[in-house]
Amino acid sequence: MLEKWNRKCAYCGAENVPLEIEHIIPKARHGTSRVSNLTLACRTCNEAKGTKTAEEFGYPDIQKQARIPLRDATLVTATRWKVYNVLEKTGLEVECGTGARTKMNRIRLNLPKDHHFDAICVGASTPDKITLNTNSVLHIKAKGRGSHCRTNLDKYGFPRGYFARQKR
Repeated sequence: MLEKWNRKCAYCGAENVPLEIEHIIPKARHGTSRVSNLTLACRTCNEAKGTKTAEEFGYPDIQKQARIPLRDATLVTATRWKVYNVLEKTGLEVECGTGARTKMNRIRLNLPKDHHFDAICVGASTPDKITLNTNSVLHIKAKGRGSHCRTNLDKYGFPRGYFARQKR
């Protein structure tokens, strides 16, 4: 839900405030609790909306946005649990954490928000003290050398002739 609604109130756009799960078509008007009928709202908007639908409240596009499926998030979650289960079967110690725990550990250790620092803070096994020898990460860009394709292909993908072994 947080990703779908960009971590802000669907009605007023307020960020960094407590958000509540809100029914686009209220339960009092026979709305369901399916994900396609839920959004996030700040308390002020949630109370002001009352038993109106989102459209009646002046936000007709919210229902359309709510119906957009989260295929990417679903795929990532399914993949995550598959990887977890395969690793667990190896007999090695495996730990699984949440984004909230990662954020809590990062704040506790006073680290900036960045992927490489988040990797340090995942899970319950995050140490109480981390010593970093550098404040920067080495970013490397692969530029390649020449062409990896040493042949032409026909329309079916079969090799047709070969390039000379020369670099330009």
